[in-house]
Amino acid sequence: MQYNEILHEIESTLTSNQVKFFPPASKEQIKKIEYLLNVSVPEELVNILSISNGATQLMENPKTKEMMEIEAIYWSADEIIVNTLNQYQYLKTIDSKHKDKYLFFSDNGCGEHFGYKLTNGICIDSRIYVYYPIDDEYVVVAENLKEWAINWYPGKLST
Repeated sequence: MQYNEILHEIESTLTSNQVKFFPPASKEQIKKIEYLLNVSVPEELVNILSISNGATQLMENPKTKEMMEIEAIYWSADEIIVNTLNQYQYLKTIDSKHKDKYLFFSDNGCGEHFGYKLTNGICIDSRIYVYYPIDDEYVVVAENLKEWAINWYPGKLST
């Protein structure tokens, strides 16, 4: 297959992308995040979860025309708990130099997580960080969840 055919295939596939939104998270599900992670969930994340408890990117299979889930755009309340706890365990395993904790709500599909920085279980600001596990580094990628969403989903934000 020629490179221009590959690019055409990618282009035609990407134009058929859709998003699957899930039913809203309950107040109990959000309180479960706070309780199990000992954090205060930022209001902007509460608002998003209250609209849709996670979102997944869909893509049409060009041969079967069926829609298939390809990756999470942002996690459900339960996935936030599991993935944040898994990240905490990973950081202990590698003896990370970072002592601050983060509340993670998404990843880029390659093991790099997006989240809020916490101080004593509270988000000190609305900035969104990405964690680079190879370098054990956190970098600010957006000033808030809205900026992250506007830039991450269409591919304007790279990690």
